[in-house]
Amino acid sequence: MKNSKKNLSVAILILCFNQCTVRGTSTQPVECNIFFIDKCIELDIESLQVKTLSFVDSTNFDNFSFADTLNQAQIQKLKLDERFDDICFSHFLNYNICTFYLNYRIELSENFTSLVVSYTRGDFELFTILINYDKDFRIIDILHIAYDEVADSRSRRLSAINTDKIIVKELDFTYYADGRTKTETFVYKIDAEGRFLKYWSNYTDYQSKNRC
Repeated sequence: MKNSKKNLSVAILILCFNQCTVRGTSTQPVECNIFFIDKCIELDIESLQVKTLSFVDSTNFDNFSFADTLNQAQIQKLKLDERFDDICFSHFLNYNICTFYLNYRIELSENFTSLVVSYTRGDFELFTILINYDKDFRIIDILHIAYDEVADSRSRRLSAINTDKIIVKELDFTYYADGRTKTETFVYKIDAEGRFLKYWSNYTDYQSKNRC
């Protein structure tokens, strides 16, 4: 019953996203060109696709394929080891508890490269991030655009990605005892250098206010 309410809330939210974002754009991805020159690090760039704006990323355990796993050399190439060592390396267990996956590319600007990567932390959490890289493939900024967890099925994050802004919604399915879903909304702009700038936030009780 809890999962049914959760799926209904997410379905309504995705519908709302689609109504509030740009209409008439194709969601069919197209293949991009190879943008890694270092041949000693083989990334499946030919199958990496460019998603056409605008769209909603609602990556979760039910719709994610868990393909295109990144090896350690690829993780280092993408600078993920530098950014996520604190949360991915377990000093107690003495090994990395995260697995990274390369998902797709977004063409947000000619000034930087935008990749979407997912990673699991243990068996119960799935994160999806949007990363902007400069011309030398150094990380400019990172934004968490989707999240799912199956331990308690308590929370979810999904994002509407547009040419001019990114709308992130965080859902808490157990915040209220009466079954309402707490929804927090964060709106980010992307500056010319590829940094994510939060300029608006709000929260609503989503099941009692089915609005965008």
